Amino acid sequence: MDKFVIRSTKDQKQLKDASEKNSNTNPFNEVHLWPSEWTYNQWIQKKDRYPWLICDDGKIGCLYCKNVGELKTCKSQGVEISTEWSQINVDGDLVELQQMNGVLLGQTLHSRYSSTSIIDHIATKMRNKIVQNIIETNSKISILIDESTTNSSSSGMIIYLKASISYDSPVFIFLDLIELKSQTSINIIDQLLECLHQHGFTDIYLKEHWISFVTDGASVLLGKTNGVAARLKEKFPIIFSWHCINHRLELAVNDVLKDITATYHFKYFLDTLYSLYSRSPKNQNELKLHCESLNEIFLKIGRVLDVRWVASSYRTVKVVWKMYPALYKHFKEASEDKYRDQKTRSKYKGLCKRLESLQFLSDLALMCDVLSELSQLSLDLQSRDATLIQADKKIKRTIRVIDSLKTINGDYYAEAVEAIEQMMFKDIPLCNNIKLVCINKNQFITSIINNLNMRLLDNNEEDKIIIQDIQILDKKTWPADVNIRFGEQEVKRLCNRFLLNQEKTLKGLRILIDEETNEIEELNEINNLIKTIPCSTAECERGFS
Repeated sequence: MDKFVIRSTKDQKQLKDASEKNSNTNPFNEVHLWPSEWTYNQWIQKKDRYPWLICDDGKIGCLYCKNVGELKTCKSQGVEISTEWSQINVDGDLVELQQMNGVLLGQTLHSRYSSTSIIDHIATKMRNKIVQNIIETNSKISILIDESTTNSSSSGMIIYLKASISYDSPVFIFLDLIELKSQTSINIIDQLLECLHQHGFTDIYLKEHWISFVTDGASVLLGKTNGVAARLKEKFPIIFSWHCINHRLELAVNDVLKDITATYHFKYFLDTLYSLYSRSPKNQNELKLHCESLNEIFLKIGRVLDVRWVASSYRTVKVVWKMYPALYKHFKEASEDKYRDQKTRSKYKGLCKRLESLQFLSDLALMCDVLSELSQLSLDLQSRDATLIQADKKIKRTIRVIDSLKTINGDYYAEAVEAIEQMMFKDIPLCNNIKLVCINKNQFITSIINNLNMRLLDNNEEDKIIIQDIQILDKKTWPADVNIRFGEQEVKRLCNRFLLNQEKTLKGLRILIDEETNEIEELNEINNLIKTIPCSTAECERGFS
């Protein structure tokens, strides 16, 4: 037997006797014949499973690595052998560090692989228990999916549920993350249903309880004929397919860029700033120094009006507004820096002229006012508690606020108008650059309103009917004097569509009409239905993040 493991039968007997006396005590004061983190029995079990394991002075190594590492021919041929394993120098790593810090780690589960397996097992059991609870309580469910591509070009699909657990208010539940074999609608459906079946949902249950399917609106998902949503609806008729309202908002903003060509010049300038500071630490450090000299907070400049959600665009234009003096000072000094080449100085000079123009300030202020409203709307729609009724209200309110900017200037635009009158903004002299064309304020706002109405409110006929029916349960939308049978037809349509208890729900509606209270037990089922339908796939985005 190898000398680094157990040297003799006598040693074996001594070790065995010692382990029986105290499994955590080493019978030898100076030399450890197995790792200090393990008992003798654990060491024997490891040896049986991995015969190549050897030990010396409490550290482990590899017998093969040790023997191969001693061969001169292998050394001359450039064979690389792990020094730690060949010299028997592998110890507890982080285990020892934690023990030195006083953490009691026990004798097992020091491997991240074992820990991962245990966590995975616990998560699976918890998920199964949640699904079982959903099924036992006959909870309606909504399913949200989103796709993403990894750096290795593999396509993954994340799956979330929204459902009630133990009759409480509906919550989002991460179900699974699966790798897609292909991105066709048929394959997505097959893998989605396979995942649902694996977790305990049968087709019979899904036909009666799957009420909503929400996606980001890709054609393969929401195509009218062969899209995933259309094919799923053929199999599960009560599904209400919904295009994520946050993605619709982004599409509306992109439509405005196409309508108003003057916005391209503004976007190009801010993209130039992003490239200038994101790709050059030198430029970023110089800007940071200018911020410090002006007692300003340095903030990173991101992209504007790109694939990210509109809240990111607002943060970018707000950063430019706040750091306006520092940007101007950096451009001015860089344009006069003799250590830079002529082409670079000319570039900074052009940026400086653009920044100090009253046309740019006007555009920047307009963008700040409009994007601040759209940003707040986007954040509200991303809320986990947002319902279709709440979303509809907030969209209409935002449209009214943006429309008011035509006649009543927003805070940013009002400050810009005052600065233009004085031809001075934050102690920076302004100039009139006739070569630049301002964004037409009223035209821009009109385009925003039209596209918000078209993308966020004017949906297909089925969507409009369902949303209108759901709004009947909101007393704030009722006329001043309502009949006792007000809203009956709408509630009946909802009950028939989503297989709810019609008799009980109508009774609850009449109580709602006749009494002041909103806490009506008979309406719990339909209220949970409304809360279960998500208006956004923001949860999927957060899951990927």
